[in-house]
Amino acid sequence: MKAIIFGLTVLYNLFLGAEAALHHHTRSRFGFIGVAGNHCHSPTKEKTVHLCMSSEYCLQSISFITTKSWSPDNSRDIILDKLYPPSEYNDRMNVGRDAQFGNQGGRGSVLASSVGSMDANDPRLSLTYHEFPLNSMDQLISLASLEFKLENGREPAVLVDLGSGCGRLVFYSAVRSRERGENNNEEWPWKEVHGVEISSLLHSYAEKVAERGVGFDYFQKAYDGESMNGDSGTMICLHQGPANQYVHVFNKADIIFCYSTVFSTDDFDQNIGAMILSKEWSQMLSNACKRGTVVITTDRALNPSDGWEFKQSLEVENKSLMGSVGYISVKI
Repeated sequence: MKAIIFGLTVLYNLFLGAEAALHHHTRSRFGFIGVAGNHCHSPTKEKTVHLCMSSEYCLQSISFITTKSWSPDNSRDIILDKLYPPSEYNDRMNVGRDAQFGNQGGRGSVLASSVGSMDANDPRLSLTYHEFPLNSMDQLISLASLEFKLENGREPAVLVDLGSGCGRLVFYSAVRSRERGENNNEEWPWKEVHGVEISSLLHSYAEKVAERGVGFDYFQKAYDGESMNGDSGTMICLHQGPANQYVHVFNKADIIFCYSTVFSTDDFDQNIGAMILSKEWSQMLSNACKRGTVVITTDRALNPSDGWEFKQSLEVENKSLMGSVGYISVKI
């Protein structure tokens, strides 16, 4: 049975590799992600969210505040209907296309211009920019949170989304209240949520979404000198830049989510039943993360030889790929 699984997985991986060769970002060695710098302020009020939008290497930031959190259902409505409406899905896909093909005034812009405007269902966009389902994110975060609590004896407080794109999962995680306690009647927001993205186009789109949130009164702009005396809100930072510039943020992460479906791989692990992420990713994260950090990867697993202990996997809905598998690993 393992041999059959191995054969099918290798064929699938060859398919992914062929598609990825056509559609990946043109990037440096750490090209898919940039990791947040430590330039965001602490929350100022109860039930507040700070959004620190950094530009190049997190040297500048713009802050926003919201004075409440929302239920899971209301949070999904905010993300799916207000901040990221279906009518703009083609726009987001085209921004993702431009980022993939390097249409930012640099290498690859000729190819991008030759592709032209695409419909969101154009097959050339396969396995490039896609939007991970919110319900699937909830399932994987819930599973990772349980693993984190078992390992560390406390609730996770800091979430990092690697390759955050237009910021969709970051905003969702920030505005969504979670429940804990015997009767799930205690609100439990994240203390910090960090989004990381190397593409200036996708990062700029996330900034635009934050401004839209101000228009809907979900967020308010924060100004220098504002009181920083609250400790029950969520701080959010979206950052642009290469991962190796912001390794220190990995170190404070409790849970990391990585939509790694098209990341490079080294081999197939028969014990885990998954393709293993290349050393470029597994070792970099291992060197940066503290012991007990829980990492969620999709359709690839972290390498146990690089200091990761595989805990469990979960099949989740992902219509873009006919389903995905989330792999939960812990830094040992």
